[in-house]
Amino acid sequence: SAGDNPRASYFLNHPLVGGLIPTGADFRNLRNTINLFVTNLARGGVWIESSEYNIGTVKLLLIGVDIIRTATGIAYFPEVTQQFISGVALGQMHEFTPDLKDTHQFGDVEKPHAVTSWAFPKATLLGMMAGLTENDPNVGPYMQQLMDDWFAKYGYANWVTQPTGRFYLYYNPYAPRASYANLKDFYAPGMGMMFTRTGWGSKDVFIGSHMNRPPGVDHPVPYFTDLVGYRNGEWFLSRPLGYVISAYANNTVILGGRGSMSEAIGPVGQESGTGYTYHIGATAGNKGDNGDYIYHPSFVPTYVNEATRSLLYLPSADGRSVTIITFDRTNLKSGSKELLFHSPVAATVSGDAVSWRTAGGQNVRITTLSSSPLTWTVVLASS
Repeated sequence: SAGDNPRASYFLNHPLVGGLIPTGADFRNLRNTINLFVTNLARGGVWIESSEYNIGTVKLLLIGVDIIRTATGIAYFPEVTQQFISGVALGQMHEFTPDLKDTHQFGDVEKPHAVTSWAFPKATLLGMMAGLTENDPNVGPYMQQLMDDWFAKYGYANWVTQPTGRFYLYYNPYAPRASYANLKDFYAPGMGMMFTRTGWGSKDVFIGSHMNRPPGVDHPVPYFTDLVGYRNGEWFLSRPLGYVISAYANNTVILGGRGSMSEAIGPVGQESGTGYTYHIGATAGNKGDNGDYIYHPSFVPTYVNEATRSLLYLPSADGRSVTIITFDRTNLKSGSKELLFHSPVAATVSGDAVSWRTAGGQNVRITTLSSSPLTWTVVLASS
């Protein structure tokens, strides 16, 4: 009602709101902040909170943009309508495991791996994305087919309060479909999230790698790197999920008791090609992930000069094995360096190797090559 309603016009043009046209990508006002989130921190299609909170916030963002366009007749958020929507649609698709039984989850999650927690609310967002990308041949038909496959797997009877009316505002059941079987790699450089897979069948492999870039909002993760793996219908490498969880609950590197440094942290690069996927991220500085300085700010050298993880995933030609190589390079002023992996069942230590056998009968083995002595400790965590 701005223009007709003086009170609405006052709020819209208030310096803290910033009107409808951004003057930059920064935290100077609300409009610039949206521009920053979409074009920088969420670049590539993964929103800036946690996997569970992202589902709701992205819905609100899309509806808000649509409301402004409907009221004014002008698309005031081109960074969303022209750049972000297609990326976030593909990101939501690639979060799924190959068999659609689960998704990659990170950050604050209230009900880990629970279909009622993510599947039904997520379906509302997927339907919205399918409708909004209907005219994009590189995205829309794949989203439509994903919705068909999702309905075929979970049916319609258990929806309770989902999908909400937002689903029906956008979803077109008659839009064209196309197989997404050849969509195997996804990378969102904003949040440093990488997904790769061998395919979408029940026996296929899914790898999720996160080189975190803290967005400066609620629900951040406390680590600079994390890794999970799924194959033959189960997680062979996973980790505990929950709310406000410690960096120790991830497959990561701990730096003197801290999961990351807040002064310098983020993804460095990613590349996928025939027979490989590569991902690298780093952190450094003198300020811990809780914002506190470990030493006085003027202290030189800094506490963590460098902590870098390089990850190389090599799928096997015959599909009978999975190889993941991580090279963790750390340079600390003092304190311990810890390498963490979480097994879904009890692990066994043998020399420089750790191994376990999953509930589904898959053998997993971690072997280390280190220039300094390394001692493995198996910790049994409660549920």
